[in-house]
Amino acid sequence: MKKAQTSREEGMAMISNWKTSGKSYQEFCLEQSIPYHRLRYWHGVYNRIKSGEGKKGHNKFIPISVLARHIASPGIEIQTPGGYSIKLYQSVDLKALISILR
Repeated sequence: MKKAQTSREEGMAMISNWKTSGKSYQEFCLEQSIPYHRLRYWHGVYNRIKSGEGKKGHNKFIPISVLARHIASPGIEIQTPGGYSIKLYQSVDLKALISILR
């Protein structure tokens, strides 16, 4: 048997009802007999609509092109525990580097 799909209108109404209820995801889902993952999905859709994502021309990343002749090995590369990295392609004074990292 095919599962009934929730339309966008129904999903937005579900989120509106949940928000006005003041209940947690779990409480609302149990009360309304809604699968937990469905409410989470529609809340994500709601947040994307509210933030303007998905609109034509709305990109978080801007594409760039790098020409091979400009690529060089970094003189120093610093990687943070959070996954960020800083690559310096020229020699840098140690005091200047310390002030950059602060």
